[in-house]
Amino acid sequence: MNTKETPAGFTFPVSQHDELKLFSASGFDFIVIYFEYDTTPDQAVLDWADALLKANPGRRGIVVTHYLLETTAAWGVQGQAIYNALRDNPNLFLMLCGHNSGEARRTDVYAGNSVHTLLADFQDYANGGNGNLRLLRFSPNNNQIYVQTYSPWLNQYETNAYSQFALSHPMQSGTSFELVQENTGVPSGTPTSAIWAGLQPGIEYEWYVTATDGTESKASEARQFTTSANTPPTVAITNPVSGSVFSLSEGQGTALVAITASAADNDGQVSKVEFFAGTSKLGEDTETPYELAFNLPMGKYFLSAVATDNGGLQTVSQPFTITIGGVPAAPANPVARAQFTTEILLAWSDVSANETGFEIYQSLDGQSYTPIGTTGPDVTSTLVTQLQPSTTYYYYVSAFNGAGHGDSGVANATTSLLRRCLPLPPAWRRCRCRARKSAWSGRITRRTNPGSRLSDPPMAAVGCRWLPLQPTRPCSWTQD
Repeated sequence: MNTKETPAGFTFPVSQHDELKLFSASGFDFIVIYFEYDTTPDQAVLDWADALLKANPGRRGIVVTHYLLETTAAWGVQGQAIYNALRDNPNLFLMLCGHNSGEARRTDVYAGNSVHTLLADFQDYANGGNGNLRLLRFSPNNNQIYVQTYSPWLNQYETNAYSQFALSHPMQSGTSFELVQENTGVPSGTPTSAIWAGLQPGIEYEWYVTATDGTESKASEARQFTTSANTPPTVAITNPVSGSVFSLSEGQGTALVAITASAADNDGQVSKVEFFAGTSKLGEDTETPYELAFNLPMGKYFLSAVATDNGGLQTVSQPFTITIGGVPAAPANPVARAQFTTEILLAWSDVSANETGFEIYQSLDGQSYTPIGTTGPDVTSTLVTQLQPSTTYYYYVSAFNGAGHGDSGVANATTSLLRRCLPLPPAWRRCRCRARKSAWSGRITRRTNPGSRLSDPPMAAVGCRWLPLQPTRPCSWTQD
């Protein structure tokens, strides 16, 4: 059999007595193969049709030819040959014919796939069949093909069992369509529209429209569009405000907190808003207004809200703090220790569970105090620097939150003295000193007279290490 190429890349016999058509409707793709009338079909033509079905497994196959069935629904010679050649293609589901005047149908199953074959020929009916038309309406939601026979000449349907019936055909395995919106009372010739909400971002969708006047309906061709990439939602806690303090409920160790958040998504919908205290989830809400009420024991909490949209993207709100239980307990056991001539280390015990932080206060007379710094919560020490040598300082530490302050007792410490070496006499030899943090000035020397021995200066107090020229002879030192 000679063949030639079609624009779509398919081949068909040069005679074009056999051909194919491709079409799509309502999200379904079809291939229709037409055979010429031939009671002894050519094997090459059967092979051509078989190859077409196998090359298009995603298209539902329909065969149309003049002669397939007898009026008894028995196979005709050509029908049997075509069915035997094509029945192993799972996408073949429908075969249509005429030739013999009358109506008949049969359903054959091969390897689990049903093929419906229909005969409809009205040439010997009254008035040449009164222009009878065979109508097939596909209903994917019901997995049914509804068959009707209609005469536009008589404007009536044939309603006998051979003219009006339903065929089962699985269509839900393909693209499933569902009703988006129904507009009623639309005047003929006027535009109308629908809103399709709840779509996923970055996904291709297909849609079509049907119009009906109550008697007949028409469907448009299917069209496609792709939604844009997803953008994350927005979320913010609107109540309570940051720094709020909640008193404990009378007779209980907790306080009831009601939290509200606002959330929105510009290209979709907010699926849920979750509420957290630190990393612990308190609960969630899926409907606006997004809110939650919960009991919290005494303490300080960092609250946040997490919004999730219908595309799975999340946004975390700006966290803030609330305090449960009133004024924090005062720090205990304050201690001050001089480290060097200009530094004092402060330490205390944190016995509060709800402080926002600690403030450090300093005084030179133990009467008038000035705040010199602030730490975060759960801190138990700090180093005060840039002090004066040989000076006594007084300190107290105050735990604070939105409800007030809890002040510790007073601790004091005196910074070290500033030490200097004697000037270098002409007859003395030099020693050397390496200092980590030297408070010394001048030169370190050693006497040349071994009979006049002095003890070494306490260099450990200022972090020095001696490197004497003669280890058996100590250096002389003094202090101001």
